[in-house]
Amino acid sequence: MSSITELLTQEVNQKCADCSSPNITHVSTKFGTLVCSDCAKIHKDVISDKVELLPCDKLPEDVEINGNVANNTFEQHLPQFYAKPNPESKSWVKEHFINSKYNREIFSSTETLNKSNIGKGVKSGQMHKKGKSKEVWKPRTFILKDGTFKYFINHSDEHPKSIMEVKDIEVKFELIDQSLVLAITQKNKSDRTYYVLSSTARETVEWYYCIASAKYGNNSDSAHTETNTISTHMYKTGPNSHDKWKRRWFSLSNNYITYFKEKLDSHAKGHIEIGNTSEGYNLIEGPAKHGKETPTEYSFTLITPNREFKLCAETKEDQQAWMKALRQIVLIE
Repeated sequence: MSSITELLTQEVNQKCADCSSPNITHVSTKFGTLVCSDCAKIHKDVISDKVELLPCDKLPEDVEINGNVANNTFEQHLPQFYAKPNPESKSWVKEHFINSKYNREIFSSTETLNKSNIGKGVKSGQMHKKGKSKEVWKPRTFILKDGTFKYFINHSDEHPKSIMEVKDIEVKFELIDQSLVLAITQKNKSDRTYYVLSSTARETVEWYYCIASAKYGNNSDSAHTETNTISTHMYKTGPNSHDKWKRRWFSLSNNYITYFKEKLDSHAKGHIEIGNTSEGYNLIEGPAKHGKETPTEYSFTLITPNREFKLCAETKEDQQAWMKALRQIVLIE
């Protein structure tokens, strides 16, 4: 075992083992990895790992620290559909990943991956679904199996209330009243969106990745990326110069934007499917040219083969977040 000082000079150890943050602050005495302060807190609180603040070359003799080469084992079979967290990822995404990686060792072998619900793309259980009233969340039984996602009004019901083909849905996270919610949009079916949540954020994230597994599969060329999701209010206008700017709730999941009159509406006002520049799509940052004055200075234009969508964010931060997410889809070399 090299000293921690020596390990920190190695390139593999110059970023967090779990989220790739360049700010290494702690060492895991249980797994030997080097992590940032955010991930260190999860190690301590979620997986009962004793972490030590750096620098600390003096450790108990029975503690073996080999650095982030441990990822060669713990992440050896990390599937395409599971996006490893980045430094900006929400805490509940990092928590699910760290628990799955170390405690459950899901990604250590094909055997552990295939035995897990995530690896098989199946899951069943109760979640609460938003009813027609935005204040009412009702318990429903959900089953993800054989490429379909079903829900039943009552656990004992013989027939489901709804059946969705997984290939035709998009799923993303929403934070509603401090609760983590899944927004599941049935594409091209009047853009119906179901809002559901589990009893814990960890369970909600588990559902998310089980659906991603069923949708994309371990060998899919269309790798899922957690970074291509965002939801904010923005303004949009119609295609004509006299059309007014209207405030809408926009939600991006992978390459599919849905926009709603109000947040938590079940039916979208419309959608935009996005491709890359080779398919006639483009993205222009800056003042959107339109007959009406923009509501804010944070506008941009999304060009598709059939239409130019003039959009206006409420803040500079929102504008930059949308530009970053959309560039990952549109500006593919």
